[in-house]
Amino acid sequence: TGVQTCALPIFDPRFALSQARIAGIKVRNDDVWIITPPKCGTTWTQEITWLTMNKVDTVTAKEKNLFLRSPFIDFAFIRNQSEAEVNAYFDQLDSMPSPRIIKSHLPFELLPLNLLDTCKVIFVCRNVKDAAVSYFHHERLMKGHDRVDMPFDKYAESLFRPGLVMLGGHFQMLESAWTRREHGNLLLLWYEELKADQKQAITRIAAHTGVILDSTQVEAVIEFTR
Repeated sequence: TGVQTCALPIFDPRFALSQARIAGIKVRNDDVWIITPPKCGTTWTQEITWLTMNKVDTVTAKEKNLFLRSPFIDFAFIRNQSEAEVNAYFDQLDSMPSPRIIKSHLPFELLPLNLLDTCKVIFVCRNVKDAAVSYFHHERLMKGHDRVDMPFDKYAESLFRPGLVMLGGHFQMLESAWTRREHGNLLLLWYEELKADQKQAITRIAAHTGVILDSTQVEAVIEFTR
């Protein structure tokens, strides 16, 4: 019944190829998952979390693409991969060394059932108006999203609000996390908190992932992700 409430109406057969592998990911105790609606500071949070958990290794962060350091599991269906490519992608994810930092824009109902009981999760949301504007421009820039050929007000009312956009609804994603907000393994952050006080947000992420950073390291993370 949870899946029925997630408002994912535009998923097509590409998603079906990936869903069994996504649901079957072998979650590890030291995994950290970053789950957000689109355009809510996901990449920013990924980089902060990766640096926090990797001794502020800015050299590797500069040399190695973030999506290799912190895989985005939704790519498997967003990129319309074949079954062989999907299996290869998730086989590689299974073989990654720990600790893994994994990103997704999917609600908890479509992720491994034992995710939140097994590992730490960071959920980031954003003021819905700002998220809608950002996603509108993102979709207009994306090849294959030519259906977004309309003014913003029409897009917001007819596509974004009812969750008829790629990856489903902003409100449904927020509800998926909000109902789990008391779980000890969930850290719920807001994009606006990151903007207002990045130092405090980094400290909260470090504490949630079991890492101790000194003031110099915190400043280094701020400088690198500014």
